Amino acid sequence: MGWLCFGMIWWGIQDENFLPVTRNGSGSKAKAVNAGSFNMGSWAWYFQADQLLYRVKEPDQSPARNFSKKGLYMFNAWSFSPSRYSLLDFYYQTGLVYQGLLPGRPDDRLGVALGSAWFSSDASSAYNQTYEIQTAAAIAGGKTIYPAQPQPTWGGVVEIDYQCMLTKWISLKPFLEYIMNPQQNGTLGNVLVLGTQAAVRF
Repeated sequence: MGWLCFGMIWWGIQDENFLPVTRNGSGSKAKAVNAGSFNMGSWAWYFQADQLLYRVKEPDQSPARNFSKKGLYMFNAWSFSPSRYSLLDFYYQTGLVYQGLLPGRPDDRLGVALGSAWFSSDASSAYNQTYEIQTAAAIAGGKTIYPAQPQPTWGGVVEIDYQCMLTKWISLKPFLEYIMNPQQNGTLGNVLVLGTQAAVRF
């Protein structure tokens, strides 16, 4: 039992590329101008693959009629969009879920997951070029110079959780997350997060 999905998302609004950035004017009057070409819309590709890897055989069911939900599942998802105009150009997630691991808890789920996102290098280059032009103009005009802001590159998270079904419509899920590069620009160290999620189904 599995699920495969592949497709494209189209956003039909005119969008401008991050690069190139050009200088307009000179000296203290110089300005950074985005000279990137326009696109007649934006697009992104995505791919999803979910699969049952192992199904637990119930004692009262034959192999041909084993409809147990207990077992090991895997999920995956990827998305991509061009870095020339998409700030977040690549993302993926993958993980494993085991349902019914503990005796007497057939609906509980133990999960482990990894997710990560990458940011556009074109957007970072455009910011740096803009900063250089603006800084040179500020120096020429005798104005205050401010330091450049670190640009986002990537971020990721690893999570382990256990969803406990208290009733058929109420669940409690404690989780532990290790968040890598949480500010996405290297200015903040990795962090460990412990939390709990409660859910009610209507």
